[in-house]
Amino acid sequence: MLESNGHGNDATPCNETAMSVSLTPSLSRKRARGSKSLREFHVKIYSLRELFRNLHEIGAMLKKILFLLLWLPPAMAGADCINVNLGVTGKIYCLEVANTDKLLRKGLQGRHSLPRNGGMLFVFPTDATRVMWMKDTLMTLDMLFLDDSGGIRSMDTRISPSDIKLYAQARYVIELAGGTAEKLQLAPGYKVSLPAIRLEP
Repeated sequence: MLESNGHGNDATPCNETAMSVSLTPSLSRKRARGSKSLREFHVKIYSLRELFRNLHEIGAMLKKILFLLLWLPPAMAGADCINVNLGVTGKIYCLEVANTDKLLRKGLQGRHSLPRNGGMLFVFPTDATRVMWMKDTLMTLDMLFLDDSGGIRSMDTRISPSDIKLYAQARYVIELAGGTAEKLQLAPGYKVSLPAIRLEP
């Protein structure tokens, strides 16, 4: 037989209340941790969205830069050049201008290559017989001989490095990398639109 303490069954409700009170802080901590984790998750999702948005903007910028590199004429190191449309598609070539005695004599001597879509335009004072010498030229070239109006009078293509001398009537001569004339479908009779270029002493 159990001894009665004089309070009947009052002890049981007191124990349940104590248990309920003791559980409340634990549940609160769990809810707080859950809310914190949810906030951190939302922050991570936002950060990822920002990252993807930034990557998209960087990708668009890189596409623009690539477009400029592919389609704009290249700058020729240490030389001025003019933009000239060549071929049936009007491809823009940046031609270095040789319009002084020194530049006309030197031409492309000592150069191993030309920039992409690059070349050289020789400007002479009159339309007369010209002698183009491949001496000390280190790359294969195409030569276009133009009249006063820019029309191609004659041309020689894929000229290999050598001491060969080419004679032709011309007011202007354009030198391009070997094979370019064929690629652009250039031929005698084709007219090249040239800007006005002043001869220098």
